[in-house]
Amino acid sequence: MSVLIVYITVILLIIFCLLRRKRQLDLRIRLPPGNHGLPIIGETLSFAKKKVEFFRERHNQHGQIFRTHLFGKPMIRIMGSENLRKVFLGENRIVKSCYPNSVSKLLGPNALTMSHGDNHKQRKQQLLKFFSREFLANHTCVFRDAIVQRLEKWCSLPSINLHNECRQLLVELTARFLVNIDLPDATLAEIKNLLDTISNNLFVLPIYIPGTGYHKAFQAKNRIKEIFQEALQAGCQTKGLSSVLESFGASFDNLDADNTETLLDSIFELMWTGSESISTAGFTLVYLLTKQPKYLARLRRDVLMEEQHEVEDECFREVHTNRSYADAVVRETLRLLPPVGGVFREALQDFELGGYTIPKGWTISVSIRETQQNDASMTSNPMSFCPERWFQKPSNGEPIPYLPFGGGARLCPANAFAKLVLNIFTTELAKRCDIEVVKDSELNLWPSAKPVSDFLVSFRHTDTPSRNHRRQFRRLSNG
Repeated sequence: MSVLIVYITVILLIIFCLLRRKRQLDLRIRLPPGNHGLPIIGETLSFAKKKVEFFRERHNQHGQIFRTHLFGKPMIRIMGSENLRKVFLGENRIVKSCYPNSVSKLLGPNALTMSHGDNHKQRKQQLLKFFSREFLANHTCVFRDAIVQRLEKWCSLPSINLHNECRQLLVELTARFLVNIDLPDATLAEIKNLLDTISNNLFVLPIYIPGTGYHKAFQAKNRIKEIFQEALQAGCQTKGLSSVLESFGASFDNLDADNTETLLDSIFELMWTGSESISTAGFTLVYLLTKQPKYLARLRRDVLMEEQHEVEDECFREVHTNRSYADAVVRETLRLLPPVGGVFREALQDFELGGYTIPKGWTISVSIRETQQNDASMTSNPMSFCPERWFQKPSNGEPIPYLPFGGGARLCPANAFAKLVLNIFTTELAKRCDIEVVKDSELNLWPSAKPVSDFLVSFRHTDTPSRNHRRQFRRLSNG
């Protein structure tokens, strides 16, 4: 009995000393406020239940910077333009890009998303060559044709599931123009469902057991690779290997088992990254316009006025004007509901941020959504959808916080492609379609915005003809 008492006393003393040392360390390096929760799992269970609300509650309690423990790692959550700017500009110096284990293992060590340093820089430069202004100008009209065909199909149906259809549209554009493979609608729909499965099971415990979310995500990835392997064997390519795939490390040279696997991994990464964010933005754009029909009316009026001015390169100019109202609608959508709510970094060294110490090795969760919605520089109804704010000077002189594509060395290399596609979609939508909500739904914002239940809308041809429609009518009449 006395031996047991001694053991218990020793254990309690060790725990006391460890807690005291931790307290002294916290005081010396001044960790941000917060709570690490339970041993090992931290606050992961609370986060799994509350999702986005978990971060909101703690930001309200602790301010722009707080600490927690998620996905098996100590984590610092940050928001605020200045804090984000310091982290983004510190890439490869004080921080490096990182992801939770479930994401990094799903994409694999050779993914462009997982690369760092010179390797990432070189591959990104190759990707930027592909997404050049010349490429975008040469492809604007074919992008527009594909989008118009999809809008016409939507107008022919009684109603559509908007989220599903936007995802399928972007899967088609990514497969056709970035991977150079044409796929039938049924296959595109299957890929869309598989990508949904992956998105819904990204941030989970990486336990590969049948029935777990991690296992479901891996099975979906493997099926997508099977689909593209079958398409390559069937000769479904529209032309040779695209430059964008080359930048992802793919090659058709010496396609043995290992190289084929690398090619398919590159196609998977491109399909996921190329369609996920833009389809989410397209969905939220229409969703927000249905909540504020006056902005769709203003958008249509602006687009029709723009059509009155003849220009040499009409296709490209229509959708690449940074000061157009369509651009303002896209910007406001990406500000209020960015498709990527946040990104992750790992501290390469101890550094100061907002008066606190960020310890080396800790994960930093960078909050883009909360920064754009709640930054101190936003003084005019930041939670409201208002494209007009992009034509106004901020009352406090501070620029509107706008980081939907990240920043610094990890700025999304496809941001010009994303903005072009979204501007085409917005412009053609305004020209051609009236929208009516058939079945409404609230939004779930984790990990990206999507409806809680089916969000059904009806598309109908607008009664206001655009100039191109009037030209088509005149040609038919004169013929």
